[in-house]
Amino acid sequence: MKWLLALTLAACSKSEPAADCSTVGNGVRAYWADRATQTADVEELAAIHEATVTGVEKFERHCKADHWNPDMIACARAVFRIEDSGCMKFLSTLQKQQLQAGGDAPPIRGGMGIGN
Repeated sequence: MKWLLALTLAACSKSEPAADCSTVGNGVRAYWADRATQTADVEELAAIHEATVTGVEKFERHCKADHWNPDMIACARAVFRIEDSGCMKFLSTLQKQQLQAGGDAPPIRGGMGIGN
């Protein structure tokens, strides 16, 4: 019986790691990485890099400080703009207010800005 439990645990350990705040910016990273393949403009590429860093930092900061639940983390990992994705349903009113507080980053030519 113990060997069955060990086998089951070993099989489960090979699945994707649980969502945590360190992965919550994956959707932002994927969006901007795709956008970067569509331009050769040096200034735009630099702005894309900055938008990636800013967006990921924002998601991670709010995820940790506002104690996002696993459903919100999983949803945010998969998308770029959580406001348009339906992910907001996983946040409390206070968490939504805290996420939406702050100014918007300057827009990126050909892209979209991300708030702070």
